Amino acid sequence: MELSDDIVAQFFVADHRTQTQTSSTVTSEPLKVRKGRYYQLGKTPDNPHGVRGISAVTMHNGAIAAVEGTDYTVDMTRNGQMLCMEI
Repeated sequence: MELSDDIVAQFFVADHRTQTQTSSTVTSEPLKVRKGRYYQLGKTPDNPHGVRGISAVTMHNGAIAAVEGTDYTVDMTRNGQMLCMEI
């Protein structure tokens, strides 16, 4: 048996509705990173879970551009986490 979204909402004494969010650009988000650690992109006090559905990331070590896939990887679609592989 499948439950509709409305039935699930009633179970939690809630409403079923669609939430939309406009996209925005984040630039110059400074992070101090360590090799082998994961970092949640877009994490702020107002948004402690960070951002999801990221479309592009560039990273620099000072003036030197880091190479995605070599220096770092980013899970663009699922959870917006960055893994720092090299510094």
